[in-house]
Amino acid sequence: MGVDTKGVILTSKKDFWEVRQTIGHALYKAIRPHIEMPEWRAKREGADVNWKLPEMLAPLQSYSDPEYISRSFQFIFKWNGEERILWVHTDCDCDLQASFGEDSEGIILSLGMWGSSEEIMKMVLEDMKGFGECYFLLSDVNDDWEKIGDDV
Repeated sequence: MGVDTKGVILTSKKDFWEVRQTIGHALYKAIRPHIEMPEWRAKREGADVNWKLPEMLAPLQSYSDPEYISRSFQFIFKWNGEERILWVHTDCDCDLQASFGEDSEGIILSLGMWGSSEEIMKMVLEDMKGFGECYFLLSDVNDDWEKIGDDV
């Protein structure tokens, strides 16, 4: 298990489609300006593909309980040569309670802590401020949460 960079949005607003669209759009608008040609063309011409638009992997069904479908999902993308996976958890409120209080509910974002993890996470959290208060944690080995913006 590795060390992750985390983001938290304290909110009860967890509509799957709205969360997916907001995070996907944040990644898209940051990555799109760097793409000079379609990936298939770059590969055909032998060019490096350093940026790749996000793809979302749908929520997974539980193996132990086929009736339960997780409300967690992933975005897979390439950021300046880094193959990245951003996890989005909308059903882990109990994980927030130690840091944010017993009645806390929200969305947890998780990204491996290496390369551009700080830049990526803060950029996504800026776009998520419309959902609620956003917090950033560079390394999940500590509990030094940083609030993002004061205009929520």
